[in-house]
Amino acid sequence: MKHTIDKLIKFRDLTLKGNVRMKDEFIKTNRDKTLNALQKIELEGLKEIDRICRKYNIKYSLGGGTCLGQVRHGEIIPWDDDIDVDMTAENYDKFMKVAPIELDENAFFLRCRKTDKKHLRSCSRLEMKLTSIGIKKWDKKRMKVGIFVDIFKWNYLPNNKFLRRIVSSLLFYIRCIENYKMFHSYAKKANPKFRILIILLAKLLPKTVLFKIEDILTKCCGKRKTNWIMDDAIINGNHGRISCTKY
Repeated sequence: MKHTIDKLIKFRDLTLKGNVRMKDEFIKTNRDKTLNALQKIELEGLKEIDRICRKYNIKYSLGGGTCLGQVRHGEIIPWDDDIDVDMTAENYDKFMKVAPIELDENAFFLRCRKTDKKHLRSCSRLEMKLTSIGIKKWDKKRMKVGIFVDIFKWNYLPNNKFLRRIVSSLLFYIRCIENYKMFHSYAKKANPKFRILIILLAKLLPKTVLFKIEDILTKCCGKRKTNWIMDDAIINGNHGRISCTKY
């Protein structure tokens, strides 16, 4: 039986299982203690996302290593330094609509293209105010970023194999251009043959044009739920063409 990706949303009740902790065997250095403290702060962001989603019946899933940690460890992976949340397009749009109303502006900041003109990524971040985190590529751009939870959007892709490959490839490289425009950093998963072209287009194309192309591509299936999805994290490379017929 084929299932839509709504069937993948089955980890929500696991997200708040107890407190984040590192077992004693994992706390050996000051770095481990710092990482554990980071995870506890990130969990506060996840709890806030969960609260809003429960209130408005918004479905989400833990993503990437966060999901793996719940399945394999029953908690955050002890050496993982971030928390990822995934939402289908319709749930993501609903969350982005209600979150600004619900969030305590003194405690949280929802960083996205609407709230930060320098933010070119298609995904969003829920940041904890009164915190800061240093990452080299952000420090180079003098970007002040709070400790955060990533919120990724799942877009539907055409069921047709040929069209799916075209749409997913165009989406991936549009996001690579946006990434270079924002950080002057070349995505590791991008084909080296396209490096010069990506750099050139990043310099020539205004962000409004890139956003428009991306919007057209992500809406190519309309509101129709298909059997294929792609998230908006370019770190996954152009392998985001995920089948949801096996779940």
